[in-house]
Amino acid sequence: MIMDHKVNTEQLMWESNWKDQFDHNYFKKVQVETQVSPWNSVLKHIIQPFPKIFLEDINDMETINAMVLTYAEETSHVWVVNENYPIAENFPWHWRPGDTDNNYIYEFPVVSHRSKRPLGWDVVRLVPTSGNPKSVIRSRIIAGYVDTEFDICFISYHEAEADRNFQRLVEKYPEARHVKNVKGIGNAYKEAGRTSSSEMVWIIDADAIILDHFRFDFVPPKSKRKNTTYCWRARNPINGLEYGFGAVKLFPRKQLMDLGNKMPDFSTNVSFFQPVDQVSNITAFNKDPYRTWRAAFRECTKLSSNIISNSKVDENTERLDAWMNIDNGARFGRYAIRGAKDGAAYGKKHAGSPDQLAMINDFDWLKKEFLGAMKKKLTV
Repeated sequence: MIMDHKVNTEQLMWESNWKDQFDHNYFKKVQVETQVSPWNSVLKHIIQPFPKIFLEDINDMETINAMVLTYAEETSHVWVVNENYPIAENFPWHWRPGDTDNNYIYEFPVVSHRSKRPLGWDVVRLVPTSGNPKSVIRSRIIAGYVDTEFDICFISYHEAEADRNFQRLVEKYPEARHVKNVKGIGNAYKEAGRTSSSEMVWIIDADAIILDHFRFDFVPPKSKRKNTTYCWRARNPINGLEYGFGAVKLFPRKQLMDLGNKMPDFSTNVSFFQPVDQVSNITAFNKDPYRTWRAAFRECTKLSSNIISNSKVDENTERLDAWMNIDNGARFGRYAIRGAKDGAAYGKKHAGSPDQLAMINDFDWLKKEFLGAMKKKLTV
């Protein structure tokens, strides 16, 4: 049975078979959550915890050390707790460092529920009262969890690899949802917003191969969750560029709901756009000649027309040059270069006409343009 917190701990200490009285599945769960001994529930009844100090800011170490020194005659350490974070109910306040590790500051992280990755270390600290700590040690023991996680939406439109890529995604993130075969990019984004319930929504394209190191655990400040779109970087398999083309994005849900269908670029034409300097995925758009040409045409129309909000003209020019000239030997590279050149010409011609530029989101029109381009000699 699971230990009752009212159990007589003195009796437990003296019984030779006391470990057998507990549900070991319960202790296994505790260990996973806190990264501490499975006998945590027993020890907290036996060991007297160190005193606690609750503060709004635990990064002012000069003030903290002065406060902690007042406890020097009473105890060897003091817990310093950030009062702005909810601490895990099973946090082991009885925990103590080893005899040889007494003169260090220990930090305990707040983590993402989804990935268990540390998101901050200014939550709980164990500070020695000696007044002269050697250094800081970061513990694996979890102090608390970030209480905000956002829905993950995978968007596809008849891509042959979509189901396979989505299955790869849900193996890591079972809660991810598939917005499938909604005609029109704007309509697909709106459907992602309509079917989500979180304040922000992760958007993943069908041809995105998420890199192993990437985690969907980024949490923006509350002040930016309603008006800022975040865009990571994606790696282009043909020319090696790494920027926002085809990358993972995090949208405010309301912005997804309010997107118009006439915008050439749905990611950057928003209230605020924030690039994130981390590669999230490979954009494997080179699956067949048409899709390769289409992706290059759409992107280079944006680059040559400079329609992308808050973009830098010199960066657009450099990226456009790479699209039109670099082929590292990946599949259908020559179709990417042809699409880039066709898109660059179209973007330059219609730079002052948003309605004409918005045609790049009409896949039926794009298919006709592709077939027309293929009637001409394919040269690079």
